[in-house]
Amino acid sequence: MESDVHVGGRGFMALGLATLVLGLVVAVGTANLPGAASYAGVGVRLFPAIAAAGLIGSGLWLAVQGWQIRHVHGSGERSDPVAFAAIIGGLVAHMVLLETAGFVIASTVLFFAVTLAFRDQRWLLNLAIAFAVALVTRVVLGYGLGLALPTLLPGGVI
Repeated sequence: MESDVHVGGRGFMALGLATLVLGLVVAVGTANLPGAASYAGVGVRLFPAIAAAGLIGSGLWLAVQGWQIRHVHGSGERSDPVAFAAIIGGLVAHMVLLETAGFVIASTVLFFAVTLAFRDQRWLLNLAIAFAVALVTRVVLGYGLGLALPTLLPGGVI
């Protein structure tokens, strides 16, 4: 049985405005970072500025969507509490493990938790792919951008 579903409204507006405010806070924080740029003109402000712009744009978009309350024919999507718990659990585990187990292990756990949220049953393949993605991310961020990321082994990649 299908009926009209209320989409948008106060919830979207509140989420949009909160995201917009967060983006503005990140933008102000980014503007206060030291401006020393490398010879290529890329400094420490680049990625936070991109993140701030994305947050501001997303916040504006969500706020406009909330302002334009509309009705959609259909039943809407049901939420999946197991997927939500898997992703939140992965984020919390990443934060807890980052300093002790290192970036690669913590990120592997996070990426694997996302595959659990999708309910994919190929656990060994998903774990291997999560490890490979985490390792490539570590190499790109560590060696490509020169970021000092925590490692499990002293002086190592992992």
